[in-house]
Amino acid sequence: MSAVLPQSATLDDAPRGLPRWFHAWTKMGSRHLVAWLLASALMSVVDFTAMIDKLGKPGVSLMMAFDLATSLILFGTTLLAWVAATDGAPISGRARNVRVGWAIVIGAVAAACIAVPLMRALEIDRLWWEMSGKVKPQPALALVLIATRSTSWRGRRFSWRRLK
Repeated sequence: MSAVLPQSATLDDAPRGLPRWFHAWTKMGSRHLVAWLLASALMSVVDFTAMIDKLGKPGVSLMMAFDLATSLILFGTTLLAWVAATDGAPISGRARNVRVGWAIVIGAVAAACIAVPLMRALEIDRLWWEMSGKVKPQPALALVLIATRSTSWRGRRFSWRRLK
């Protein structure tokens, strides 16, 4: 993302808060659009390969469209947060890394606030569960999120001791 961002002025005379974000967003151009669409398209291709063999089943086209929409939402919110966070930031160093880290977290939370209710409204989770051929009842969303996070902790099992 930093490759498509312009170099900006220092923070001394820049506005603070929401006006600063809007100021940063007004400087976005066609290269941001291209980066957003390219990242979304690449993620969608990866998602589509997981479902290409199931194209004949009902609901797969809806799930593929939802995956594309989710990629656009995720990368769009992350790009907006990233641009706002790096406006006026140094070109490298700890201050920039902290800003970028917060931008990624804020972008992901914003995307989840949009995509998860949309997923529930379209019943994508139910379609995926039925398509996978599971016979047990579908687990609650909170359990799925906790299990996904705990098993993906750098490829190892989750341990509270590692967090301390």
